[in-house]
Amino acid sequence: MVDSFAWVEYFRGSRVGREVDRLLASRRCATPTIVLAELSDKYAREGTPSLKLDLDEIENRSAIIPLDRSIAEAAGPVKAEERRTKPDFPLSDGIVYATAKALGADVLTGDPHFRRMRGVVFLG
Repeated sequence: MVDSFAWVEYFRGSRVGREVDRLLASRRCATPTIVLAELSDKYAREGTPSLKLDLDEIENRSAIIPLDRSIAEAAGPVKAEERRTKPDFPLSDGIVYATAKALGADVLTGDPHFRRMRGVVFLG
């Protein structure tokens, strides 16, 4: 499950982004729809014009997993649990994590919110 952090680094072409590229080539990967929304938000705030091209690339390199009721129900408890030690843990990260768990996948990220969580491949 590819998180926003991983995609941002991929599109930047950073050292971590090259690691993401290698992992995308060697594994079946998926991206939750919330990640597409997070990227849309980031690109709008930063005035990045390549959103459509980058979202097309994400669709070409990974399966897009929609937010459904079971994932939505699982995301709230993830957020609540993580907020016990990470007061700023966002619901969007709970959705990413719940999506990964629903598919039996690991989360690919370097986002510090995911540090020390089970089932996370931490980049960096």
